[in-house]
Amino acid sequence: MTKLGIIILTLISLSGAAGPVLLTVPEQPPTFSLAIGGDVLLAGTVGERIKIHGVNYPWGDVAPFLQQADLAIVNLETSVAEGGKPQEKTFTFRSRPETLEGLKAAGVDMVALANNHVLDYGREGLEETLSYLARYEIQHAGAGLNEKSAYAPAIKEINGAKIAFLSFSMVVPPGWQVGNDHPGVAVAYGLDKMLRAVKNAKDATDFVLVYMHWGIERQSTPSNIQQEIGRELVNAGADLVIGSHPHVLQGIEFYRGVPIFYSLGNFVFTNRGLQTTEDTILLLIEADKNGVASLRAVPFEIIKNKPTIVGGKDQERIFNRLIKLSSPLGTEVTLDGEIFPIANVP
Repeated sequence: MTKLGIIILTLISLSGAAGPVLLTVPEQPPTFSLAIGGDVLLAGTVGERIKIHGVNYPWGDVAPFLQQADLAIVNLETSVAEGGKPQEKTFTFRSRPETLEGLKAAGVDMVALANNHVLDYGREGLEETLSYLARYEIQHAGAGLNEKSAYAPAIKEINGAKIAFLSFSMVVPPGWQVGNDHPGVAVAYGLDKMLRAVKNAKDATDFVLVYMHWGIERQSTPSNIQQEIGRELVNAGADLVIGSHPHVLQGIEFYRGVPIFYSLGNFVFTNRGLQTTEDTILLLIEADKNGVASLRAVPFEIIKNKPTIVGGKDQERIFNRLIKLSSPLGTEVTLDGEIFPIANVP
């Protein structure tokens, strides 16, 4: 006999009761936990530190949180390859394949690939990236060998609930958009394909998480386009929307009860000398088939290229900033990291 969704015979002593009273316990949807971080780069100075200290170097403080969650997700802001040709752009990232061993061991289950770095070493580099992710059994969304695979969700079933993960980018260099017959990135230009993918995922699963690459670098306020697209994603069926690319934290909005995190900022990344690019959070989420039930942020500061958990004044600084950014969007954030919509704000 299960604990949920059963009829329990309970003897209740009531005045005038002739016998046992049947109480029906409403069936509760299965719950699951998510841990979500921002941009992860395993090349450059991060890669150099990994060479010295080992593949687990960036993950020491954050791994326990990722491993405890039923599903852990980050944005993989790099190609993972040994070959390929660097593209003509300002920054090109190529991480060594063994760095994925640390990513996997830390507890990351899925990665977003729809970004402006996954093809830094061309289509050959992307094909290698997909191959190495498969080797390390890390699911992905947002890029593929053809349009069908790039727009397809990664799916995982947890406690009887099917979770779909999709990834799209509004920041794509020329020629990177996926096609029917060539590899590339799932884009958010012209919303039809993206919204159709979200609707199809919602029809086939219980919970849809969308990870967007959008916005303006180092801009702490979401653009009007970000807000418009975020809301369209919710209208199409998204139960949770996460953003990255600005490299700084942006605010949190609830639209129709669905949380939209406009930017989680950096997570495992090169240090840029700005406090706003070093401060970050890991989102811990409890959810079920009805949507997100609770949200909590854990504060981290990127020190020597790895997220380092903080408390005291550093925690206050991060959460006060998140409060300042989220309050105009109708969201309350406490100094303990709890997140919820402000009452009477639609």
